[in-house]
Amino acid sequence: MRAGRYLTRRSGRHELRNLALPPLLALLAAGSAVAATKLATTQPADADKSSRTRSAATLVQTVVAEDAAPFAVVELFTSESCPSCPAADRLLSEMSAEARKRGQRLMPLAFHVDYWKTGSAADPFSDPAFARRQRFYAAMLSSEDDVYTPQMFVNGRAGFVGSERATAERQIKSALSRPATATVSLGIEAGKSADTLQVNCDVRTTATNATLQLAVVERGLFGHGRSKLDNVVRVFKSIPLSKGNHQSVELQLPRDLNRKNASIVGYIQDSRNLSILGATSVDLESAPVERVARSK
Repeated sequence: MRAGRYLTRRSGRHELRNLALPPLLALLAAGSAVAATKLATTQPADADKSSRTRSAATLVQTVVAEDAAPFAVVELFTSESCPSCPAADRLLSEMSAEARKRGQRLMPLAFHVDYWKTGSAADPFSDPAFARRQRFYAAMLSSEDDVYTPQMFVNGRAGFVGSERATAERQIKSALSRPATATVSLGIEAGKSADTLQVNCDVRTTATNATLQLAVVERGLFGHGRSKLDNVVRVFKSIPLSKGNHQSVELQLPRDLNRKNASIVGYIQDSRNLSILGATSVDLESAPVERVARSK
């Protein structure tokens, strides 16, 4: 396939065409890179300073996913520079807020891709690893040319235009009607420095080609646009479970991460077809210091 790219607009989405697709193994390896993107917000420099600079040394928290509890992991590929994306960003925020109120196991992640280049207005949350992940989805589920923004996937199934509310609600409703086939627990401890966390993960799955995906997402961000952004992926790491179902992973956090607005999402993905088998999440500031919290 010819290298290079160009953008076309169709049916409320912006497409990325003729991308040179790296080999699948290279994409899998690239998925394990940690993305810690630079944050630009409208908050005063000293706002919630104690939350952003506070050492993780006293943070001890455990979350255990309820066996077979239905869930929906919603992955949105978006960009601040994409003119079709604000509607999808708002939809993801609305669904996330409603799910948090209702206690639903909805876990939204906004991956900001880097192929929208507009000079000084480039998306400050974008990362090339996220674009590679999107192309991997396209290659596995449809075709390598089926890459556009905004694009949404629910539980690793076929993508659709991320601003289509009816489709999103239907896909999420379907996901929340199916039991999980894997479970994951997350234990969060102090890292080696104030900007790191140690995440101890225990997974139960019968899948032989599974990958543990860990993401740190942050709500209430403002980049170059005026709209508030939620569930922006600030850190992402992939851990093949061929190394065992118990993993201790150190995550490097952005220095400006506001932990009061941040969560860790852990989900198990079948590497053969990208279906997501089980998931859980925890808010970084949801439990009192030294208290062990358990969540379904």
